[in-house]
Amino acid sequence: MPRGLPRSAGALLATPSLLCFAALFLSEGSAYSPLVGIGGAALVAAGGGLALALWPVLQLPRPDRAGLAFFLLLAGLVVWSGLSIVWSVEPDRSWEYFNRGLVYVGFAVVGLLLSILPRAMEAAAGALTILFGAVVLWALAGKVVPDLFPDGERVARLRDPLGYWNALALVAGIAMLLGSWVASRPGLDRRLRTLGPVVVFVATVALLLTYSRGGALVAAIVLLVYVLLAHDRLQVLAALALGVIAGVAVTVWAFTQDGIASDRQPYDTRLADGLQLGVALVLVAALVGAAAMLLLRYEASHADRLWRPSRRQWSAAAGGGAVVAVVAVLVVNGGDPAGWARRGVDEFTSPTVGDASTAARFGKLSSNSRWDWWVESWDVFKRDPAAGAGAGAFDVARRPFRRNIIVVVEPHSLPVQFLAETGIVGLALLLATFGAGVAASIAGVRRLRGA
Repeated sequence: MPRGLPRSAGALLATPSLLCFAALFLSEGSAYSPLVGIGGAALVAAGGGLALALWPVLQLPRPDRAGLAFFLLLAGLVVWSGLSIVWSVEPDRSWEYFNRGLVYVGFAVVGLLLSILPRAMEAAAGALTILFGAVVLWALAGKVVPDLFPDGERVARLRDPLGYWNALALVAGIAMLLGSWVASRPGLDRRLRTLGPVVVFVATVALLLTYSRGGALVAAIVLLVYVLLAHDRLQVLAALALGVIAGVAVTVWAFTQDGIASDRQPYDTRLADGLQLGVALVLVAALVGAAAMLLLRYEASHADRLWRPSRRQWSAAAGGGAVVAVVAVLVVNGGDPAGWARRGVDEFTSPTVGDASTAARFGKLSSNSRWDWWVESWDVFKRDPAAGAGAGAFDVARRPFRRNIIVVVEPHSLPVQFLAETGIVGLALLLATFGAGVAASIAGVRRLRGA
């Protein structure tokens, strides 16, 4: 922290970690009631920080163009969601979504205030590594001792402490990225760098035990982009290889244990298999850490002789891997890609709901009724293409077009949901906000390369 800052400012800027901890561990998933306390604290912190910056007690944050565009577009998206209360078919839900949007803006502003600190990006990445790593460890602890979480004895899919498996999968994917970042930082103590692949390992296990195909796909894309952007690509790739291979090996074994991978198992089966998983996690984590230490020692003693491929070579390797994957798909499907594609489309659009609580879903293309909900969303959108049915109003707006008896409050696709609920304007704001956020993130990674 810069010298001369008052203690009150220091305390205010220390709040992001506490706010993130509360959001990750105390929010009860998407429950609305905890949002009042946690979100209110975030808004107070954001308002107080901006007031101190304008006083001026703190230095005023100065985001780059992409960062500024992100904040303006996010604010515009929240305002548009709030305006939709006027025409919403479910105004109460639209109010809730507007309030959530305000909380997201509050968290974003608190994060922006961190930028005035020296080496702010490294400090934020380090704090997030600790927090996301803690979430992953606590989630796996609930698999080892099943009665740590409500309903942990009955449902196999990993979802706590966030309450939703897809959300936990995204956190685990980000933890994998952060772990690879820790492992590749040359300025960090070697003992800390050895923890990077260990974080990747436990995050991989947690990600796969959520059975979230979307989470796994997003993690793969983000990690591929990070490998191509990172300065120390070889170290990043080594950390990912160590952690992911070990994580996949442990998870493949875990999928064969009924007490870990199957629903509605007796408590003694859950506990016995869970304790075995705990032992496996500890032993394999120790092996991954030891292997990482050996690799770091080798790196230190052979730094001048290490081959460091250029970005063009890495891109060529990624392209070659994609070609190999396509050829493998063609071989597996008997050289009939068109037939495979037709079968995939039929499976994806089929109204039949597959088993969402087994590892077999990783090899399936079934959308588990998502296609029906997306068609319903399109029908809702066509009623009012410009403005939509109102933020958060999908559960009511879908009723005239309902295609199955499953009760849902959202169509399980954020762009589709915004299109139906906030129209073309809302979708355009969402996509623009996402694009600006990606641009700002890439710029941040490039700045970290020179740090």
